[in-house]
Amino acid sequence: MNDNPALELLLTNIQNQLSAVEAKLNNAASLNGGFDKLVVSVDKLQADVDEVKGLLIGDGTKVGVVSRVRELELAQVERQKFLTNVVEPGLKEHQRLVFQMEQFDGLLERDDEQAKELTLLKERVAILNKVMWLLGTGTAGLLLKAVMAMVVTP
Repeated sequence: MNDNPALELLLTNIQNQLSAVEAKLNNAASLNGGFDKLVVSVDKLQADVDEVKGLLIGDGTKVGVVSRVRELELAQVERQKFLTNVVEPGLKEHQRLVFQMEQFDGLLERDDEQAKELTLLKERVAILNKVMWLLGTGTAGLLLKAVMAMVVTP
């Protein structure tokens, strides 16, 4: 092999380079269980993704978060319709009734005042009736006395 020193030098360089590559491969973490660790990490990651997917979409036994959110949104829409169609008109009617009751309280107070005034007026009318009867009876008595005096006197 000594007949071509350039070839020998080239082969020595190639051998050194192959030895360096072999040393790097032997010391490489990716080949010394690194890929196995990477595969285990990817498997765990895939299991976690499957678990999250199961939580979001749900499986046969449980409802997923997406389905539950959709149900809650539909329930919210129904609740909003109920508030709009039932509760708000009910509140407006309640406010109207409260306003009418406040006016009714004022009417009751005025009614009490009017009842007292009516009682006083009835008492006055009763007194005036007695006075009128007294005056009427007295006038009728005087008139009867004058007529009798004219009739009896010759």
